[in-house]
Amino acid sequence: MMKCTKKMVAVAFSALALAVVPVFAASEEGSNGSKIKEGASTFFKGVKGSVKDAGTSVSNKAKDITASAYIGTWSFINGKYTTMIVCENDNTMIIVQTQKKGENTWAGTYTVAKKQMTFNIESMNGKKLHDTWVINFDADKKDYMILSSADIPDDLNGYDFSRSTLFLYIEGEPSAVEESERN
Repeated sequence: MMKCTKKMVAVAFSALALAVVPVFAASEEGSNGSKIKEGASTFFKGVKGSVKDAGTSVSNKAKDITASAYIGTWSFINGKYTTMIVCENDNTMIIVQTQKKGENTWAGTYTVAKKQMTFNIESMNGKKLHDTWVINFDADKKDYMILSSADIPDDLNGYDFSRSTLFLYIEGEPSAVEESERN
């Protein structure tokens, strides 16, 4: 989408240039052409800066949209077991898996590059840990996130998270972990 927008901006400026350059040429008739070249050069430098600014703006907007797609609390329920992922705006992340006697909680920070998160784990169940998990994802603005990672441990039902897995957005609803604790 960003490449398409950049191309559209470039085409618009090119069309404008085709209309403006003849005006420079008409106003400079009889000269040696150096003023035409100078005027056209100044014009195209301005166009280049405008295209670059538009591209940067589109790129920043795309990052904002992408971030709003994966920020939040996500849940995958597999029978009696739940895996929850919480991604915060401050780049902190928690993954919680319910177990027969409690839960396992991994906490740390994350970075995102395109459709891949790198989860830098700093603790597991409160104990210091230094590990890195790679998580591939595709998120849809607060509805669902599909992810896969060979690094996330299987749940107790043996679900393998290296397969594409549908996580549902649950922010604001009682978490499946809280529900399982009540039962």
